Amino acid sequence: MKASGNTGETMNTHLICLTIDTDPDGLSAQVTDRNSSTFKSLEALYSLPDKLNESLGMAVPLTWFIRIDNQIRHLFGTHLYLLEHYAGFWKKVSAMGHELAWHPHLYEQDGSGNFHLHSSIDGALTEFAEVLQSIRKHKPDLRSFRNGEAWHHPELFKLVEAAGFQNDATVIAGRIVPDNPLKHWEHAPQHPYYPAHDDLTRPGTKRQLLELPISTWITKASYDSSHKRRYFNPAIHPAIFQKAIADNRKFLLEQIHPLRVWNFISHPDDIINHDNPNDLLYSRSADAYIQNLKAFVDMLKEEDKEVIFCTVDRAATLWRKAYENH
Repeated sequence: MKASGNTGETMNTHLICLTIDTDPDGLSAQVTDRNSSTFKSLEALYSLPDKLNESLGMAVPLTWFIRIDNQIRHLFGTHLYLLEHYAGFWKKVSAMGHELAWHPHLYEQDGSGNFHLHSSIDGALTEFAEVLQSIRKHKPDLRSFRNGEAWHHPELFKLVEAAGFQNDATVIAGRIVPDNPLKHWEHAPQHPYYPAHDDLTRPGTKRQLLELPISTWITKASYDSSHKRRYFNPAIHPAIFQKAIADNRKFLLEQIHPLRVWNFISHPDDIINHDNPNDLLYSRSADAYIQNLKAFVDMLKEEDKEVIFCTVDRAATLWRKAYENH
């Protein structure tokens, strides 16, 4: 395996982006709890960067998608609570070559104080513009964006682009949500692309904001009646992950672009959750997370693939270069 930063840009190069959405504990369980407000699992991840580097024998930069939104302000008094409260950790991982990125959950509250997705796109756009002002005053150098709950809209995409972001990592390639067109990505490709201005699932002409979709594959948990499309999450149980490698091997080795970009996503309590360790899908174990990464890399190396761990922004830079020369 090679460390981040060097690539021959051959048809055998695979870039792996490990991303973590810093959501509260319990938000992304089988039942979504949008009112959750504790970050114990994020705090338990303090040792993960060093453990990854040691276990994999190289620098393994992650992309941390940090929650900055009106719900965070409601809970803690400022949009920037996570940036400020965990400033020491962000300083440490930034020095290690990790990337800090923006991950809002654009919510409104009902009369009972419960949080829900905005009932209109206009409300979401207004919140985006408001929170952006806070970010630009205190952390103007963020380059990557992921919208919460993997929904998007052409008008929001344009705002993200106009704000100067270079990379979007919201789309879940192949995801089927027929009753919600803002979350329905059935026809979105698995590779980076410049979305069409009127249809984010369709590649269009070159533009500033590049979409790096979240990678998906077919898996089967013990409670599934049949195989199900899920996003790549190294925090699932190793038995499920390794069976998915075997079941998806042909797809995993296909390569139609000079670089194959893998966008993995996890949440802190997928990886470590001491309060709720028993889950039929997620391992809640940093050791299992690392074991799965090793298994994925070993599979690629068996086929003479070059494997590079890099941030979303670095992967986008390398992909743009290869795309323009392809």
